[in-house]
Amino acid sequence: MEFLVLRWIKPQVSIERLASLTPAQFKYLSKLESQGKIESYYHLIGKQGHMIIGNADSAEELSRIIGEDP
Repeated sequence: MEFLVLRWIKPQVSIERLASLTPAQFKYLSKLESQGKIESYYHLIGKQGHMIIGNADSAEELSRIIGEDP
């Protein structure tokens, strides 16, 4: 089943926190891409967020994918 996930960063998150999480998030997304779970990833310029187009076999798997995203 294909899915579209839109995520926004809370405005109160510090730039230092974002800088520390970004490398971990890219590593996580790269892993999902190599597993065939992500088709596309887009940064939402000017929106402080991102969009993922991917695949999950169940609602539980989708929940896990989203929940493990740094």
